[in-house]
Amino acid sequence: MRAPFIVADYDKEIFFRSKYLHFCYDWEHENYLIDDQYNPLIVTAMSGSTNLEFSINFAILIVRSKFAPDQFITTSYKATPGESVPLLSILESAFPFKTDSISLLSKETKEDIVKLDNVKNPLYYKFGVIYMGPESLEELTFDNGKIFFYLVVGSFDFEQFLTLLGKRVELKGFKSYSGGLDVKDETTGKYSIYNKYKDVEIMFHVSTYLANSKGNDGSIETWKHIGNDIVTIVFLDGACTKFDLKKIFPSKFLQVFIVVRKVDNDSYVINIVKNGWIPSFDPPTPFPAIVFKNDLTEFLLKKMINAEQAAYLAPSFNDLIQRQYFDFFNSILQAGSNEPEKKNWTNLLSSRKKPTSIKQ
Repeated sequence: MRAPFIVADYDKEIFFRSKYLHFCYDWEHENYLIDDQYNPLIVTAMSGSTNLEFSINFAILIVRSKFAPDQFITTSYKATPGESVPLLSILESAFPFKTDSISLLSKETKEDIVKLDNVKNPLYYKFGVIYMGPESLEELTFDNGKIFFYLVVGSFDFEQFLTLLGKRVELKGFKSYSGGLDVKDETTGKYSIYNKYKDVEIMFHVSTYLANSKGNDGSIETWKHIGNDIVTIVFLDGACTKFDLKKIFPSKFLQVFIVVRKVDNDSYVINIVKNGWIPSFDPPTPFPAIVFKNDLTEFLLKKMINAEQAAYLAPSFNDLIQRQYFDFFNSILQAGSNEPEKKNWTNLLSSRKKPTSIKQ
């Protein structure tokens, strides 16, 4: 059995995690559709009690609206064992309006709700990693006249840095998230860097690995994959202390560059270069901007994920995300409208079973 659920363990420094997956998915819970004419809602409700020296009842509500940010409501209090959690009162305090119709969604809707939440809280990320060193610089001129610079060989320090980002994996036959890389014919290189951090999977598009693609023009593959990433790390090696972003990548899709330079065997200098409209994102960069090796992995993974989430707030990205969210929401709304059983709000919630008991 899973350990008792503790709301305080939720990492507020990372805002990418799906609260539904983190708190409710593996526990007994119910999903409801409130079919309001002007503001339909999809509500996840979960309640329970802990069998400690004294009983603690808790309730969790996740409220999803088409037109407003999700609401995450939690409450807990000391109570008599077996006493019902007053979900009705909690829900009514969150909604200033009344509704006469509510549907209990089927259990199969769980996966649809995961997909809905994942539009705003992805389970998969792909990030670029560009190596900039003093040697091995080559260039390619595209038909449109733009010049793309890339490096085909990374240094020992760069390879050591990659081990901090994740595990080096062989792409051929790779079964986990590939980030669009070829896992069949090695046309995007033989290896890449992969990591799984908390609830999400991360694949890195490494310039030196892509540049050595088998049976293909590696520079094209590098540009195609990293050029479509939102967040990219630039590793400055040796005497290379500056670079021209416009010459490195003729891409309007890249929004955040995290520039990394090794200071010594125990520390790295970190600088953030981003478009001005992107808000700041955690974790904050220290001053002076030096991160120790032992802290670098978690710092960079959090920084990159939160950077991409911050970039989603841009109109160009936000419009696309909203359209995807509406499509999934309307699909669940249609499925809920077809449910044969609709009940009055009060009757439905009062007919729920007693809270789930969770033992420590």
